[in-house]
Amino acid sequence: MANSFDFQNTTILRRNIGELIFSYTDDRKRFIKESNESWDEMGKNNSNLSSYKSALEGFQSDNGDSDFYGTSSGVEMKEVAEGKITSYLYQQQLTDFLKRAKDLFREINIGGAFEKDRLVATDLQIGVFSFDLASQGLYRPMEYLSTELNRLIDPDLVISTKVADTDDYIFTYKEDGKVYILVQQQEGTKGVLDGERESLVFRTRTKKVNLYRGGKKAISDDDTSQDAKFVDLFCKVGGLSYYTPTMLRYRTLPMIMTAYFLQTAGIKCSINSVLASSSSRSLGDNTKSFIKSYPIKQYSQNLDFNEITFEVADPRVFRGRDFKYIASTFWKEFNGTNIGSGLGTNLSARESEVQFEEYKNYLIDEANKGDLRLFNKNKKLMLLSGFELNRGISESDMEELAIEEFFNLVCKIDIQFNGAEVAMRRFFKQQVKERGNSKFSTLARIRTKVLDTAFEYSYSTSKYSDEESYIMKNLATKEKYKEIALRIADEY
Repeated sequence: MANSFDFQNTTILRRNIGELIFSYTDDRKRFIKESNESWDEMGKNNSNLSSYKSALEGFQSDNGDSDFYGTSSGVEMKEVAEGKITSYLYQQQLTDFLKRAKDLFREINIGGAFEKDRLVATDLQIGVFSFDLASQGLYRPMEYLSTELNRLIDPDLVISTKVADTDDYIFTYKEDGKVYILVQQQEGTKGVLDGERESLVFRTRTKKVNLYRGGKKAISDDDTSQDAKFVDLFCKVGGLSYYTPTMLRYRTLPMIMTAYFLQTAGIKCSINSVLASSSSRSLGDNTKSFIKSYPIKQYSQNLDFNEITFEVADPRVFRGRDFKYIASTFWKEFNGTNIGSGLGTNLSARESEVQFEEYKNYLIDEANKGDLRLFNKNKKLMLLSGFELNRGISESDMEELAIEEFFNLVCKIDIQFNGAEVAMRRFFKQQVKERGNSKFSTLARIRTKVLDTAFEYSYSTSKYSDEESYIMKNLATKEKYKEIALRIADEY
């Protein structure tokens, strides 16, 4: 194994990034169940550890710190951890922001590959952002039948295409080069007709119903193995100890906005909660760090703003339930490690991106072994969201950073579907002409917040390190795209 290689007169050194633990659980309830079991196991003989004691502080009858935990009630924290409370703590503040954010969607037009089935977000009533629409009641889940194949098709593989100027959709599935027309019917219909079950399926949940357009489109760059459009969003839970509940919320908003935009553009999008912690802010020889993730929204599911923000931005979840999971993960996965009362820390922004590159390689490796179902194998369409915020930042500045991060994420996706030239011209037009930013700040954002992160890599001693050939191609493409960005900037 080589320890270095050269790229354009620069030596790339292979680095030791310490011990890494990666996992992905494809079901949220199972993630919680297994994590609770690890916590209970830790508590049997290790309740004296400082990490164990620290994780329990929020569950005291009066924890005395509502600014940190979101509530001073230990009983409320316990009910959240047990799943008895599932509503996001700051619903009104989230709703208010989303109402203000509606104008952003007028500024975005990812045409190109999506021209035929694009849906302008502002065509939808602003009520799609309102928690007032949430209601408890029965609904009929759908299944998709191919009469030619005589079997049900996985909803994540179904392509929905809206019939022009109507409210109707056509549902299709492609296998071995052939396209099959599907019948959408209530879940359980085939089972009843086949005599395998006695009744149709009904379910109860809080949801916002919201049709979206779809369609088979090719991805613009190298990933031609995918017929459908898939994007996987990963949102980091929580933040540093000084992060207020408001900070936690704003870190989540770019992902929510991106998911909403993708859904209206007919792109199948998953949202995954990422629980991560590290023994230090940077990766090195002695670093212990982990990433665990699980889906909050599958490709075929509609957006549920309450469920997403509750899982990734509610301080009662992160500083209650998830604190226990962090303590028990270090203890279980790193041979009884007591991570201490601080419960570890976040990696720096750059180090977090490097670690996530390794995590994406882990996901693809697990999928190739058959241990994980993964529809999207284009690493550049697996996006990590969760920007850093400085102590004492104002809410107006948080909002502006969240909006910037949203545009950055959309630009990365636009590059993959429509190419760098089209995407970056669109980005300059949005930022300079429509939002009034300078061409210099816009160019800097494209270089550092779009291209540098989109073309990040990891060259390490880990088994999930990127290959040299991939890194060299990555760096060459990034330099080419930076030249395109500079040329576009010169036109302004």
